[in-house]
Amino acid sequence: MIPGLLRMDRSVAGGVFRSLLIVCFALIAVYGLLDGVRELKYLGANYGVLDVIWYLVLTTPRRAYQVFPFAALVGAVLAVGALAAAGELVAWRSLGATRFRLMVPVMMAVTLLLSLVMWGAEQWATEFELRARSYRLEKITGQVSLSGPAGLWLRDGQDFIHIKYPFLDEALATDFHQVKIYQLGPDAALSGWLTASNAFHSDQQWELHNVHQVSLNEAGAQHHYQAQMKWPSQLDTTALGSSVLRPSLLSISELSALLRYFEGNALDVSHYRAALWRRYFYPLIVWAAVLLGLPFVLSLQGRESRTRALAVAVAVGLAWYVTERLFQSVVLALQWSPIWGGLVPVLMALILTAVLMRRRN
Repeated sequence: MIPGLLRMDRSVAGGVFRSLLIVCFALIAVYGLLDGVRELKYLGANYGVLDVIWYLVLTTPRRAYQVFPFAALVGAVLAVGALAAAGELVAWRSLGATRFRLMVPVMMAVTLLLSLVMWGAEQWATEFELRARSYRLEKITGQVSLSGPAGLWLRDGQDFIHIKYPFLDEALATDFHQVKIYQLGPDAALSGWLTASNAFHSDQQWELHNVHQVSLNEAGAQHHYQAQMKWPSQLDTTALGSSVLRPSLLSISELSALLRYFEGNALDVSHYRAALWRRYFYPLIVWAAVLLGLPFVLSLQGRESRTRALAVAVAVGLAWYVTERLFQSVVLALQWSPIWGGLVPVLMALILTAVLMRRRN
């Protein structure tokens, strides 16, 4: 019995893993095609089709992370549906395996690919997304934008601007902290700089707060302090906002660093904290989605199992996506702890899975 089950485990896990890869590539390709169609409206003299393709390539790790929960559900359900269509589930049950036991190889395959996706997201997704947006911004507007762990660098006419903490406030408007503007003279020599604790950009100007301005001349450095001042800008506000990543696109390490800064400066940006906890709960969200879909296909039999499995996967996936996101929004609106935003939907999914599995036994 045991050797037979182990051989079946390897066979099922391999089939599920192959199905997951196929579905992931398919969804990433469809998602990328939709993004590419949206990018076509920005085509111009400096932003051509090859630039769009390069932008899509750089944003692939982010796209893989976003589609994987749905891809894992669809891939796992389709693989199990294929087993049902081939009569292999009946053979496995004859070896003494229960429906709960059938979940083991499925979850093993899901977890393996999940680990690869999470590792890629933490290592590459944010960095590649920043490169993609900087490349796109420079090609479309001619404005240079370099982003990374050290903050955001911009060229604004003759000025070079460094923003240590570019982020989105509660209204998802751009809010910049620890800003430094370097002024260059006609001969490209540094003529001065100014620092501000925070800044906002609108109507082709910067609104700077708690400003320390240093002017360099033959007499030396002249220091000036102002509580608030306006500074002319050639940057486009919309393009500037596109260079700031949404919280959901940041890695755990970057979100943690931002939150430490927020707490140290009495800032409360709840959606960044919610995004961090959603990163922590990401594997649980994936596992819960897959487990929620399995009870509906483990009882399928016959040639139509694959078609029914696909219908089940799409229906369960959409229901899970709407429920999980809706609960995240409710938690933010009610100002509850972001832990509940990830924990409660997962617990609900696990309870419902257990109930369905027992009923279908």
